[in-house]
Amino acid sequence: MSVIHNRLQPLVKIALRVYYKRIFWTNADHILPDKPVLIAANHPNAFMEGVLMSVCYDQKLYKLARGDAFKNKKVAAFLQNILVLPIYRKEEGVGNVIKNQDTFEACFHFFETQNAKIIIYSEGYCVNEKR
Repeated sequence: MSVIHNRLQPLVKIALRVYYKRIFWTNADHILPDKPVLIAANHPNAFMEGVLMSVCYDQKLYKLARGDAFKNKKVAAFLQNILVLPIYRKEEGVGNVIKNQDTFEACFHFFETQNAKIIIYSEGYCVNEKR
């Protein structure tokens, strides 16, 4: 895992325990450690699902996030260091959708070489809810 991820994980775990009274992790046993897994997750809290799953799950976990978050080069580098990959929606420009091919190829590579676990937020949108 990245150096940034390793340094941030303990701090984020503490912060999450302060912010959330209870964190439930159910059916984690369904995620086989020696098999590639695509996780289609709900998206009720914008950034928090990826953060929670990344710090609570012991294996490397890639997250797909909307492509416009990668516009700034420094932000893009940080996101890549914490294993976030861009995915472009038509709302971010139809011309950008072709860039998804690179992300899909990276995902297939990670599946084949690392038995990767990758989260895609199948709703595509989020409404921030504290739950």
